[in-house]
Parts: sequence; C-alpha cells; structure tokens
Amino acid sequence: MEPRNILILTAITLEAKALAKMLQLRRISEVRWRGELGRSRITLNIVGMNARHWPALVTTGAAYQAVILAGVAGGLDPNLHIGSVLIDEESTPIPAYRHLPPTLDLRVGKIHSADAMIATPASKHHLYTSTGAHGVEMERSRVLRHMDAMPLPRPAFLHIRGISDSAHDSLDSSFTQIVDPLGRVRPLSMTATLVRRPNLIPRLWRTGHNAHLAATRAAAVVRAILITGWPVPSSP
Repeated sequence: MEPRNILILTAITLEAKALAKMLQLRRISEVRWRGELGRSRITLNIVGMNARHWPALVTTGAAYQAVILAGVAGGLDPNLHIGSVLIDEESTPIPAYRHLPPTLDLRVGKIHSADAMIATPASKHHLYTSTGAHGVEMERSRVLRHMDAMPLPRPAFLHIRGISDSAHDSLDSSFTQIVDPLGRVRPLSMTATLVRRPNLIPRLWRTGHNAHLAATRAAAVVRAILITGWPVPSSP
C-alpha cells in the first residue's frame, strides 16, 4: 500500500513541539519537522497566528492526502474544561473516532474561526450563543482558503483543538505583546511587561501550563487518529 503524505499545520511553536514529540518527528528548520508514523509520511509546519505564513511547500512539494490543523483553542461551551479536545464537525469523517481512548476527553462540535483573540467571559458567551460554536481559534478560515488553491483532488481535512482556556477564563491582552507571530517569547518585551506588572507572573505561568496541557492532549488525538488509518480512501 502506498504511503500517505500528511501535512500538519500549527499556529505557534508550542503546538508544533507538542506534536513533534508525540509523533517523533525530526526538526529540519525553524518552522518545519518531518517523520513517519505507520504508512504516513508527515510534514509539520508552523504557519503563525492567523495562519499568515502559509508554507511554500504546499504549492511546490508533493501532493498531500490530508491536511491537519491542530493546536489550542479557547473554550466557548461552559461544559468544556482545560484539556478537553474538540474535533471540528467540518472535518473529513473519522469512522473510527468513537473507538479512541476515552481518557482523551474527546468531543465533536463546531469551532469558530475569529479574526482576533476572544479574551473575556462576556465575549465568549456572546460568541457561544450567537454561533453555537464550542471553541474559538484564529487559523481555520485562512487555512481553508489556501486549501482551495491546492492541486486536485482536494486533501482530507482534520481540525483538532485542545482547550487552553475555559469559557469562564479571561485572557490578558498583554500576552500577545510578549510573543512573536510564531508564539516565541520576546525576552525584552516580557521583561518590560513584568517589571511594570509583576502580578502577571502567576497568570503567565498558568497560561503557559494550560496551553502545554491542551497542545499535548490535541497531539495525542492526532496520533491516535493517524494510527486508525485515517484518512480512509474514498470508495470508487
């Protein structure tokens, strides 16, 4: 059976590192990893927040049988907690997902793609009631637009997010000022911010801890799904 070429996309470095560790991929550049899992040949690429750095390899490299967008998201559904994992209901069907380990705390539901960070419980509640989405992130819409330009046949699509902040949590806008578009800490910006606001230190630690947990859980689901043989070849 021919190997499958799988492209995995993440917004930030933390998400990519969690996936690379879970899938045992080797790093080949600042934003790219490669490796194999079963009969899947995997390329992992960071595309930045809002997916502004779409990799040139998509248009110049090999054809992909599947594109996976994975990482962390904000929770909109009050019943989700930090570490829950959402599979976007718009993903290509996963026949075997119900057989995945129940310890993964896996849900299937709508994920909303926003243009900016949704930071307050009030704004999360409004989005939840107005859209019916269970989680929110900032990359899917742009990724799907890019996928429309990929060579036919269109790859299968899988969108997976670990919840890093619940519907009841607030996010401080200063967090986005101390990281670059790939989610890497800007040391000078962080130092200046913490000097002005030392009370942010425990919140910053908690935010990082929760994001790492969510990214690791999402990575575990990606691995479990790939092991099932997804994407299942289309019937003739």
